[in-house]
Amino acid sequence: MKKIKRLEIDRLIERFWKGETSLEEEKGLKENAGGVYFQFLKEKQKAKISSDFDKRILSKIEGKPKGLLGRRMHYYLVAASLTLILGFFAIKQRQDQKKIEALLAYEQTKAALLLVSTKLNEGAEYTTELNKINEVKKIISTN
Repeated sequence: MKKIKRLEIDRLIERFWKGETSLEEEKGLKENAGGVYFQFLKEKQKAKISSDFDKRILSKIEGKPKGLLGRRMHYYLVAASLTLILGFFAIKQRQDQKKIEALLAYEQTKAALLLVSTKLNEGAEYTTELNKINEVKKIISTN
């Protein structure tokens, strides 16, 4: 395809986006159209990858951490794991300690209330005795 006129380019672009162009027409659009998309496609065709690209990418994917930074990272991961585990046990122990303290406080409160109840019942016995004495006084005073 030689130089395409602007109207033809616009019609081809419209057909391109509908998926109705041939490979030859698309090639002509890439060469002659001025749109950003077609410029990108044109530049992309020019881009070349180095011959050792695959080897470099695979070595980075499969490679082990190298040098001091890799070893440090390993130690940091171990330290973080230990910190989490110790933190978990410390929290668990604190929760257990709170439960024990709550049970102890409950038992002490129960004992104190039982003592108060017992003393109140003893006082109630004295009041019944006093009531009997008051009844006898009333009977004596009325006679």
